[in-house]
Amino acid sequence: MALTNSINNKCDTLDVTNDLNVHGSLLVDGLLVATGGVELPTTGHHGDTLSYFEEAYPHVTNWSNAFAATPGNLLIMKLNNRIWIDFPMLVASCNNTTMDIVMNTVLPGRFCPSVANVYLPFWAINNGLLTIGQAYVQTDGNIFIRNGVNANTSYVLAQNAGFQKQTICYTTT
Repeated sequence: MALTNSINNKCDTLDVTNDLNVHGSLLVDGLLVATGGVELPTTGHHGDTLSYFEEAYPHVTNWSNAFAATPGNLLIMKLNNRIWIDFPMLVASCNNTTMDIVMNTVLPGRFCPSVANVYLPFWAINNGLLTIGQAYVQTDGNIFIRNGVNANTSYVLAQNAGFQKQTICYTTT
């Protein structure tokens, strides 16, 4: 272990080649970077390792297909291999009775399902009413919002279509 400039209880450089055990508080002024993850204590069993965390990634996109391109940005969080996507409420007049509302900008690769497409229950808006729909997240990062769980369910022409504010969650590898 090497400590540099440790006058007045300050340390500009801390190089630990073995374990460092801190009893009490460890205050870091600046960025603390851990390689290999951080083990967090839990109640009742062994600690879990946090190996990846990204919070509040703003995904700027428009949605279209059932209506003209309409902004509806997402907020994404990733914790290890679990993804949470916050959707805004989005409503527009349907000008096309196509099956799905389609996101125009694909997700970055780190947020994509890695093995298979993901189908999740989702609150869709059709004809101005909430209905149980489906969020369909593809491995290539495309997201489709379906009105209903069937692939052939269309939105009502010239009526309000969209989706309710909500969050979906799925895992990657």
